[in-house]
Amino acid sequence: MPETSLQLGIFALGGTIAGTANAPGATVGYRAGALDISELLRGLPFPAHCALTARQVAAIDSKDLTASHWHDLLDAMDASPGHQAAVVTHGTDTLEETAHWLWRLHAPGQRPVVLTAAMRPADAPGADGPGHLVDALALAADLAQRHAAGQPSAVWVTLHGQIWRGLDMDKTRPYHLPAFESVDSGPWGLVENSHVRWLRDPAAALQPGPQDHAQALATLAAGAQRWRQDRDAPWPWVEVIYATAQADPRLIPALVQAGVQGLVLAGLGNAQVPQRWEAAVEAARAAGITVWASSRCTRGQPVPAGQPPFSAPQHSGQFLSLARLRLDLCLTLLAFRRA
Repeated sequence: MPETSLQLGIFALGGTIAGTANAPGATVGYRAGALDISELLRGLPFPAHCALTARQVAAIDSKDLTASHWHDLLDAMDASPGHQAAVVTHGTDTLEETAHWLWRLHAPGQRPVVLTAAMRPADAPGADGPGHLVDALALAADLAQRHAAGQPSAVWVTLHGQIWRGLDMDKTRPYHLPAFESVDSGPWGLVENSHVRWLRDPAAALQPGPQDHAQALATLAAGAQRWRQDRDAPWPWVEVIYATAQADPRLIPALVQAGVQGLVLAGLGNAQVPQRWEAAVEAARAAGITVWASSRCTRGQPVPAGQPPFSAPQHSGQFLSLARLRLDLCLTLLAFRRA
């Protein structure tokens, strides 16, 4: 393969990977997004057959991420049609939400997207960002070659030398490494010394699930496209409410009165709603509020038998975190919003 035969685009959103410490050697209390992407790339080894272009889209701490930043990212990617794959540098706090959002917007014919991040600021001892960025570029090059050969593309995430689909991974630790994992399915591959080793065929990443999931997935895709087409459309107000011992149901009617449009209930055990909540939930549904119930458990998806009739749809065939379910409910509301 001749040199520079692949064009890779890098789109930076800030985050810890671009952070600088407020004190020498500090790994907390740092300033996220302080460094420009050009500074992060300086001196790093890249695939010899790739040409890189980089764009600073935002310089935020990802805890402050909004839908506007997603629009800005997609605008930047759309304005760079010559790239055969895109790498997105991001903060870890909302990495899985951006990955999930991009997954819902992505079509198989589009170029592959790889997200990466870091748990330590760029100037910290043992900073993990440089290695993650090198791995992300190696993965993007591999996926670009596969896409050029006719394989469908997808959205991927790589950290800690592991590769996950954008639909699979979640942040499971606030500080210690490794901080990300796929709680049910494990990694799809590994990046080892800038070489990609697939544990599963990446072409299977977009295999359709059961037929009865097709309509739900079509609804999510329609919501994503409607959001993309109307940047000024108001974002649906959806909240997650945790069920706990002695949890007071008065929060539900208070949110309804305030104008909430959707509720994700983090239920107990197998997505169960406390009996003392039932009247408030039914009143919310009667008022036109879309309610989905899932489980506050962090591993495994609820089993349908015995769940309430408003249980969250299991159209992914796998565990989805409450943050991901909230995004899917937002997309569902967007799909059915009147023009």
